[in-house]
Formats: sequence, structure tokens, C-alpha cells
Amino acid sequence: MLKAGIDPDSITDGDETPVEYLTGKVDFAGLSFNLNPSVLIPRIETEELVAMAKNEIRSARNKTLEIADIGTGSGAIAVSLSKFMIDENIPFHLIAADVSPEALMVAKQNCQRLVSQTELENNHSTLEFILSNLLSQFPRQKFDLIVANLPYIPSKRIGFLDQSVRDFEPHLALDGGLDGFRLIQKLLEQAPEFLHATGCVLLEIDFTHDETVFKAFQPQWQVELVRDSFYRQRFAKLTFN
Repeated sequence: MLKAGIDPDSITDGDETPVEYLTGKVDFAGLSFNLNPSVLIPRIETEELVAMAKNEIRSARNKTLEIADIGTGSGAIAVSLSKFMIDENIPFHLIAADVSPEALMVAKQNCQRLVSQTELENNHSTLEFILSNLLSQFPRQKFDLIVANLPYIPSKRIGFLDQSVRDFEPHLALDGGLDGFRLIQKLLEQAPEFLHATGCVLLEIDFTHDETVFKAFQPQWQVELVRDSFYRQRFAKLTFN
């Protein structure tokens, strides 16, 4: 069962080992993913990020789409979008990246289980995984869509997370620096070189990331903040002004 969003104010005691790590499996967007403690457990809210990405894909489906998934973790976003585009007969080239070699191994294994090479070839598509700190190791190309669920919890809140998160999930995938915006800021600084003029960036963000934290980017980006189904500010869509 997927967890709801990380509650920043809850602390529990005792053995709170997440059941997903005990079973080594999690259901996400109608698919069953393998996982281990080297990757974050996908949340319900991230399914909503995938739904937003699907809407962008539908609106630009008249060509082979170039898509990047940054901070892929278990590969949940990349694999879910690939399965969707195969089902919709939308050709694509998707590159999924993570800074963690252990996470990339999990993502590749999930891809091999859930997306066959025959499916990709029949759809004239490719799905590849690369080790990269954000976009630093990406080929110099333009993407139609960059989607990212990066670490976004402010460092000072890590110690106050639910024990099942704080003590078992990888801090590398949780800690977003002083204000939780460090990696998002770096990605948005890199992204203009990699995005088509008509493309967009979709982000999962912390509830504290309001319009003020994006203000420095607004001369170049048009920013739309979106709430999740729990009515928490959770996502950002950025397009060029």
C-alpha cells in the first residue's frame, strides 16, 4: 500500500519498519515495483505527478517525445510513463537518471520486469538509465518534458519525520538542504539548456515552496503551483515565458 504524503510533524516510537521494505514490493500507478532501502517508497502524491505528466504527453503526442526523469529512484515515474506511452502508441525517448548507483540498479530491474524490449521496439521507443547528478551527465539535447521528484524536505525537519521515514528511508532521497529547495534550484538553473521552447518542467515540491522561492526564476519561467488531492501545495509546472 502506498503511503500518503510525508507528515512533517509526526513522530512515532517503536519498530516502524515500512511494510514495503519487508515485502520488497510497492504498488504504484497500477504497477507492482520491487524496491529496497536504497530507494524512497513512492507516495500516492507522486501518482498525481505522473498524471500531470500524462496530460502534457497527450498534448504533444504528434512526434517522438524526448523526456527526462530526474531522481528516478525505483524508476516508478519513468516506467509508469513508458507503459502509458506504449499503451497509447506514442513513440518516445526517455532518459531516467539518479545520483545513486544502488537506486539505478533497482530502477533498471523494474524496467526489465515491466517494460519488454519488444514493446519498446514495436513502439519505436527507448528507455535508458544513466548515473547523473541532475542533468550534469546528460547528452546535449532538448527535451519536451523534464519531470523530477527530487529531495525536497528541509534539513531541519528530517529529525521530526515519522520514524518509518526518518530511520528507514534513504536521507539522500529526502534531504533537500536548508530550505528543501537546493536541488530544485540547481535543476532549474540547468534546465534551460535542455528544454525545448514549448517544453515544460514538472516538479514535486515541499508545501513550504510557495511563489516566493520561485521568484528568482520568474523572469525566465512561468510558474504554476498545484495542490495535491490532500489540498497541500505539492507540485510546480514551469514553462518558458
